[in-house]
This record gives sequence, structure tokens and C-alpha cells, in this order.
Amino acid sequence: MKKMLIILLLLLLYGCFYDPHLRGKKLLYIHNCTDSAVYYEISCLDSLTLDRPSFLFSSYCEDYDRYGNCLRKRISSPSDRVNAYSCRHTGIVADESILRDCEDKQIRFFFIKESTLRDYTWDEICAKQMYEKKLIYTIEDLISNDWAIVYEN
Repeated sequence: MKKMLIILLLLLLYGCFYDPHLRGKKLLYIHNCTDSAVYYEISCLDSLTLDRPSFLFSSYCEDYDRYGNCLRKRISSPSDRVNAYSCRHTGIVADESILRDCEDKQIRFFFIKESTLRDYTWDEICAKQMYEKKLIYTIEDLISNDWAIVYEN
């Protein structure tokens, strides 16, 4: 009985993280080798833009009452956050299509400290280009790095 419960739990967890559309496909990963969380933006442009703002945390209603009022909110980490000394896949398939929209065939990875997002608005961050580091890659660079972007001091 105990083994059956463990197997069921593992299947449920697998279902939470498994995306059938990505089955068998390699993904682009971000590795954070620093002692604090960072947020990343991926762009073909040479600077941060207002198009897709980063947020410290996301929130959503987890439970409603019978009148549709939120009873309990859940706060979660956004998909562009990478914790200290960890890695996270970007959800982007690792192939040449990542550079399809980049005219100069280079892609930029902007890294923003969590403290910057806490202290400034996205408008200010973009206006002053307040990113910590920008890394630029060609398709050859991505392939030679095995589709892993490493952020370190």
C-alpha cells in the first residue's frame, strides 16, 4: 500500500512538470552561480524595453467563496526568476528558431538583481538600463555552451 501511494505521488508530480509539447526537445537553461536571485530578460534588442516587464512575484487567487470573492491568495515566483546557486529552464526550445527574429543573428540575455526590481519601477529600470549584466550569444555560442547560459559575478 505504501509503495502504491509513493508511485501515485510521483505520477502526480511528474504530471505537474511534464509538458507533452516539449517531449524529447532540448531546452535553453539559465544557471545562476551567484548568492542571490536574479531575473532575466531575453531579447534581440540591445537594450531593455517596456514590452514585457519583470515582477518580483506573481499572485493569483487560490480559493473563492460562493460569491466569487477571493478567500486565499497564493504568491509564486515568476518564470523569469532564477534562485541563487540554481538553474531554471526558460521554456524555450533549444534550436535555431530562437534567433529567427534577431536581425543581427545575436540574442541578448539581460540579468537584473532582485534588489533592483524591489527598489525601482520597470519604467526606471528600462530608462536607465539598470541591468547587472548583459550577455550576447550567436547560435554557434549557444550550441558550444550546450544551450546553457551561465550568470556569474
